[in-house]
Amino acid sequence: MSRPLLFVHIRKTGGVSVRGLLINRFSVGRILLQAHSVMAAGEDFGRFDLVTGHLDFGALARFRERPVIFTLLRDPVRRALSAFYFFREHDEARFAQLELELSPRDFAERRRFTELAQQMPLLDFLEREPELSQRHLANVQTRHLLSTPRESLDGDSLAEAKRNLESCDVPGLTERLDDSLELLSHRLGWPQLGPVFHYNATQRKPRAEEIEPRAIELLTRWNQIDLQLYAHAVEIFERRLAEAKSRPLEYRIGALPAASDFTFDQPVHGHGWHEREKNGNGWFCWMAREQASLVLRAEGASDSTLRCHVEHAMDPAILSGLRIDINGRPLTTTFSAENSMSIVEAFVPAEALRGPHVHITFSLPRTMRGCEPDRRELGVAFSRIQLAPI
Repeated sequence: MSRPLLFVHIRKTGGVSVRGLLINRFSVGRILLQAHSVMAAGEDFGRFDLVTGHLDFGALARFRERPVIFTLLRDPVRRALSAFYFFREHDEARFAQLELELSPRDFAERRRFTELAQQMPLLDFLEREPELSQRHLANVQTRHLLSTPRESLDGDSLAEAKRNLESCDVPGLTERLDDSLELLSHRLGWPQLGPVFHYNATQRKPRAEEIEPRAIELLTRWNQIDLQLYAHAVEIFERRLAEAKSRPLEYRIGALPAASDFTFDQPVHGHGWHEREKNGNGWFCWMAREQASLVLRAEGASDSTLRCHVEHAMDPAILSGLRIDINGRPLTTTFSAENSMSIVEAFVPAEALRGPHVHITFSLPRTMRGCEPDRRELGVAFSRIQLAPI
């Protein structure tokens, strides 16, 4: 991808979960997270391949060339409810992070929101604090799609937001997250994105039938502009998705790392991985389910040896049950140890490597859930993959 990717992350639209998938698709050091934060105020966005944060369309002026723009919109009332209960859950650890991220004024207002929300139910909060409520819970998505902040919104604001939404390369929907990721993959020429792991989810949110109808009525009235924008987003999304499904996905092979020596600080094009991590040995990635894939660029077709460096395994039996295919061909694996690291090797015949890319599939008998506080499903973590001619 020649142009950078801008992910306009609107709060409580599933963006944290999607962000983890996007991070893996770019090289370490070429990513700017929390681009809205005070710490990123002087950054030249053009230095990065991926920029993401709670930004508005004014951020485009900070790029050297127009980026590929991706965003997610969500049903406005559902988004507002999720935001209220999420802000209500904030604790001191969360505020310590926010103090580094927000301006002093915004930080003080967020703390005030949380303190008041913790003292009263939703309806009381909306009725007693209408101005504070509307700044954080009303027409937030429209504001993100404007080029300059506005105190009040009107028909002109909605028209501008619609135009900017139309100009997005990939306008996605939270309620259609898998389809949104498919649309993004088509636009960027990437192998399949996913699966989505739901990070940063609001934990203590009541069921819809438990929320006072008057609260829903207020949020609906306050979000009329966002509701019109969201309806427009659905129309655009359906049209773009139909266009994408009418043509096959074509990998942009030049964007794929070479199969000869792949390390996980490079773009991870594949499915079924957690967000990459780093330890004293370098970068690695955990398999997040029983099957994960990796797509690399082929560099010729000759008899070769596949060599996989295993950084961690949740259980020796899980590692010993590892099975590997290349381009659909099952391989016979051997296991050894080298400098306290497990090595998995396999012979790969030349006929399995004919074609422009190397599609490696790793399969496990099971995964295991980690211990608190890390409760992810984990299997085997790899740090390096090498495919060398014999």
